[in-house]
Amino acid sequence: MRTLDDEYDLVLEGNEDASIEIAKQYLEEAGIPTLLDQPQASAGTLGAAQPLTYARLFVPKGMRARAEAVLVDLRGQSQELDQLVQAGLVPGSAVSEKPALSRETMALLAGLALVIAALVWFALHR
Repeated sequence: MRTLDDEYDLVLEGNEDASIEIAKQYLEEAGIPTLLDQPQASAGTLGAAQPLTYARLFVPKGMRARAEAVLVDLRGQSQELDQLVQAGLVPGSAVSEKPALSRETMALLAGLALVIAALVWFALHR
């Protein structure tokens, strides 16, 4: 059975879906085919309004160096890609020591925000 790792290399990953989608568009404009994997992590037990997502952007084997070069060139031109670097989502970047939040942490934060919002609402409507 073949897997993504057999045919594709990972170039970006994290919870920044919009920024990863922008990077995907830039790579495709540069003639680099991409594959966006966005498995959804259900946060229903915490009461989140929408499921949290974790996006992974792949390019075909043998195109990773070219894709990374495109992302490096665009880094200074695009605020969205600078955010990816700051979030530690671009492999090999100088600021990548900061890990992205895990799905579990994001789900916990979403649940906590809902609890706080409910407490505030109840306090205001007593």
